Amino acid sequence: MRIPASFTGCFGLKVSYGRIPHGPDPLWIMDDTAVHGPLTRTVEDAALHMDMVVGPHPLDPNSLPHPGISYRDTLRDLPRGLRIGYSPDLGYAVVQSDVATVAAKAAQAFAEMGHSVDEISDGPPEPGLDWGLLGAFEMLSRLDPLLPEREADFGRGFIQGVKAGARMTPGFWGEMRKRREELNRWCGRVFSQFDLLLTPTVPFDAPPARGPFPPETEGRKQPRATVGSFTMPFNMSWHPAGTVRAGLSKAGLPVGLQIVAPRHRDDLVLQAAWAFEQARPWGEWPRV
Repeated sequence: MRIPASFTGCFGLKVSYGRIPHGPDPLWIMDDTAVHGPLTRTVEDAALHMDMVVGPHPLDPNSLPHPGISYRDTLRDLPRGLRIGYSPDLGYAVVQSDVATVAAKAAQAFAEMGHSVDEISDGPPEPGLDWGLLGAFEMLSRLDPLLPEREADFGRGFIQGVKAGARMTPGFWGEMRKRREELNRWCGRVFSQFDLLLTPTVPFDAPPARGPFPPETEGRKQPRATVGSFTMPFNMSWHPAGTVRAGLSKAGLPVGLQIVAPRHRDDLVLQAAWAFEQARPWGEWPRV
């Protein structure tokens, strides 16, 4: 939700893992990094959607209990004096310079509201390789029965990426688990110091609709995580994260600011996003 929302100037919310139930699904979900969530024009629309869909489901063992609140009714309840961290790059992202400037200026809106905003310099392990191989392994498990007779029906680039999942080994699985625990501990440290974490949402302008994502930005090579440099970690850590419209790049394209909260505090993401939306109104939407 956050990447397309950032590219289009919308609000997108990746909920806490289990907040919106999955299923029914033909296979048990082992890749616990994907969630359902709203992509809307306004934060209030997203909160209304959440009020309609959250809660436990008998077919999703990871679904969370109902939070006992209305997300829409509590939008205006952002606590005062929050401690907010801002990371310009999570320690590894390669960010387009004007995107970095727009996101950093947007983060200061929270200082103007009376919260403390402090920059942090370290970050979690770069997640690109783990994300790619885990996703390919999961997809290959779905498609493997079809490949002997139907492989030619899939795009060559897509199926090449899926078949990379066969490279998964017990050794790599163990290393991936170790890095994910490093991510978990980094998040634990961050949210022991801060109530919210802010970052850019995407490190560069939206590419053409047919792609590809740029292999480098301003002469600097993109990491494996590329477009997901800021979003992948919080899918893997299960933290709720939203993106708000931060401004426009020099090319006139939307730039997003990501707001991340402690696990299960989807309400805090929505409250902070709504407060930002009021402080930095976007103006009229184009008629379509």
